[in-house]
Amino acid sequence: MHTVLGGLEFPAIFNWRTGTPYTVYDCTFALYSCDRINAIPGLQYKGGSPTYVAGSGNEYNYVALPAAVHNTYQDPIVGVDDFPTMTGTGSYQYVGMDKDQFYDPKNWNIDLGAYKNFAIGEHYKLVLRSEFYNVLNHHNLYANAYSSYYYGSGDQEVYALQGTPNGYSPSSADERRNVQLALRFEF
Repeated sequence: MHTVLGGLEFPAIFNWRTGTPYTVYDCTFALYSCDRINAIPGLQYKGGSPTYVAGSGNEYNYVALPAAVHNTYQDPIVGVDDFPTMTGTGSYQYVGMDKDQFYDPKNWNIDLGAYKNFAIGEHYKLVLRSEFYNVLNHHNLYANAYSSYYYGSGDQEVYALQGTPNGYSPSSADERRNVQLALRFEF
């Protein structure tokens, strides 16, 4: 019985993150750089229950941006918001709300290992290792970085992508289950 069950190890790692902060920019009147959107009463900073965007693959509506968040500052001479006009009281450029006020959805992941140690005499050991990354094959939601730029004056959405931690498009960094098997000889 000791030969079969002895030397077993089951390490596990549980990761839970509260969401990465990000900023939403209003690029309507931008030439080189974008101002941040306006803070309005009742603006939702975290998505409630993301809704699936039909026909989009892994895309979900995450945060609704009503038209009132539009940063209306536009330089009267140049016509953009990058270069404020100098007035008698100094320059004016309304930069909108503070940075990093919005948060990605919470996300979690479980990794698991199973190791079996076999003693070979007194000085040698054989270790059979199996490691499972994202063992439940769970895909988290991440805010889509491209949708955090607001253009125009209508209602818009910040989208969330499923399983793409970089927030842009599917890549090799996506959350997929990975399994590794190894045999190690220790001497």
